[in-house]
Amino acid sequence: MKNRNPRNFGTKSVLLALLVHVAIVLAVGVNIYFQQVIPSNTQSSKPTEAPIQAHAISEQAIEQELEQIRLKEEQERQKLLSQKRELEAVRKEQEQIEQQREREEKQLAMIESRKLEEEKRVHELEEQRLKQEEELREIENARQQEAEKLAELNKQREEHLEKQIAQQLAEAQAAEQKRLAEETKRQEETRQLALLEEQKQKLQSELDAMNQEQSNKETLLKELEKQEQERLQKRQREQKLVEQKQAEAQTAEQKRLAEEAKRQEEAQQLALSEDQKKLAQAREEEKSRRAEETKRAEEAEKLALVKQREEQLDRQRLEDAERKRLADERKKKQEEERLRQAKLEERERLAKVEQEQIREEARRKQVENDAIAAFNKYVPQIRQKVVENWNRVTQKTLKTGVIVEIDRSGGVQSVTITESSGSNEFDRSVSLAIRKASPLPIPDNSDFYEYIRKFRFVFDPSRNSS
Repeated sequence: MKNRNPRNFGTKSVLLALLVHVAIVLAVGVNIYFQQVIPSNTQSSKPTEAPIQAHAISEQAIEQELEQIRLKEEQERQKLLSQKRELEAVRKEQEQIEQQREREEKQLAMIESRKLEEEKRVHELEEQRLKQEEELREIENARQQEAEKLAELNKQREEHLEKQIAQQLAEAQAAEQKRLAEETKRQEETRQLALLEEQKQKLQSELDAMNQEQSNKETLLKELEKQEQERLQKRQREQKLVEQKQAEAQTAEQKRLAEEAKRQEEAQQLALSEDQKKLAQAREEEKSRRAEETKRAEEAEKLALVKQREEQLDRQRLEDAERKRLADERKKKQEEERLRQAKLEERERLAKVEQEQIREEARRKQVENDAIAAFNKYVPQIRQKVVENWNRVTQKTLKTGVIVEIDRSGGVQSVTITESSGSNEFDRSVSLAIRKASPLPIPDNSDFYEYIRKFRFVFDPSRNSS
C-alpha cells in the first residue's frame, strides 16, 4: 500500500473545504442577488418547489423563505465545519496509526535481531558441542589404544610365561639326571624371577604414566563439560562411570598380576603336574576375565549410546518447541499487521468516500451556479416572448408573480400564481401569455434542467421587464 504524507493530506483537505465554502458563499450571494433583482426586472432564476395550485405569496412569506435559505446556508456551513473537524480527526488518527506502525516495525526489527543472535548463539553452542564430542572421541580412541597396548603386553607376558614354564619343565627333567644341572637351573630361575619383577615394575610404571595422562585428560574434559549445563553434566557422569569401570579394570588387572606373581612363586615350588594344572586354570580364569571385561565394555558402550540418543531426542524436542514458538509469534504478528492494514484501508476508504461526497456536492453546486448563470442569459428572451403573447386587458399599473414549471424542451407544464395583482382578469392574461409563449427558450444543457425546471416569474408591464 502506498504511504501518504499526513501533513499533505490534511493541507489538501483544508484547501478543499475552503474551496467548497467559497463556492457555497458565491452560490448564496448569486441566489440572494437574483431574488432581489426579480421584483425590479420581473424575472426569477431560483428554482423553488411550489404547489401546483395558484396562491398569493406575501412579503412575510418571502422573508420566511429567505430566513430558511439563511438557515440552510448556516447548516451547510456547520456541516462543512463538522466535516473539516472529522477530516482533521482522521488525519490525526492516521498520524497515530503511522507512529504505531513505526513502533511496531522497530519492535519487529528488534525481535528479528534477537532471533538472529539466538540462532548464532545456538550455532556456536552446537559447534562447541561437536568439538567437545570430537575431543571425547579422541580420548576414547586413546583409551582403546591403551587397552589394546595393555592387551598386547599381557599377551607377550603370557607367551613369555609359557616359554618360561616350558623351560622350567625341561630343566626339572634335567635336574632328575644331574644335581649340578638342577643348581644351574635354580640360578637361572632366580635370574628369570628378577627379570619378571623388573618387567612387572616397568609395566606398573607404564600403567602409572597412563593413569596420569588419563587424569590430565579427565581434568581437561571436566573443564569443557562445565560450559554445557545439564546436558554436559550427564555426559560427565557417564565419563566418570566409564573411568570408574576402567579403574576397576585396572585394579582387577593389578590384582590379577599380583595373583599371577603369587601363582608363579607357588608354581616354582609345586610339581610339574601341578604347575600345568594351575597354568591351565589360570588360562581359563584369564579367558573368563577377558570375556567379563568385554561384556562390561559392551554394556557401557550401549548405555552411552542410549544416553546419547536420549540427549539427541531432548535437544530435538527443545528445538521443535522453539521453532513452533517462533512460528506462532510470526503468525501472530502477521495477523496483527493484517488487521492493522485492514483497519487503515477501511479508514482511508471512508475518507475517500467523504472526499468524494464533498467533491460531488461541490460539483453539484457548480452545476447549479452554471445553470443559474446560463438561465439568466435567456431571461430577456423569455420576457420578450411572453410580452409578445400577452393581450393587454387594463391600463392600470399591475404586476403578477408566478412560478412556472417547464419540461426538458422548455414546454410550459404549469403556471402557478404566487403573487396576485388583485385583478383576476390580469392574472389570467399573464398565465395565458406564458402558456402561449411555450416552449420557452432555455439552455440546451440537460444537466441544468433539475435546477431550472421551476422558476419564479414577475410580470410588470409598467417596467417593460420580466
